[in-house]
Amino acid sequence: MSSALKLIAFKVATEMLRQPGCILIEMKTKTRDGHEFYIVPGGPVSEETAQKILEHPLCHKVDSGLFPGISQSWSLYSG
Repeated sequence: MSSALKLIAFKVATEMLRQPGCILIEMKTKTRDGHEFYIVPGGPVSEETAQKILEHPLCHKVDSGLFPGISQSWSLYSG
């Protein structure tokens, strides 16, 4: 049994992020698998997928993150 988590594809990730309460988060420290971005709830996305999400015209900050002015979570939900 593999402990590696399956990466969420861009299309699925954007569909998930349009749902209330679903966010993209950036982890500042690498985990055992090396993933730094996660859809919560959901799972990991590649850095490339995360970058495409951040460039999406509907993407917006959810909070200001741990340090002021440095975002660590985003969503596509506008409700």
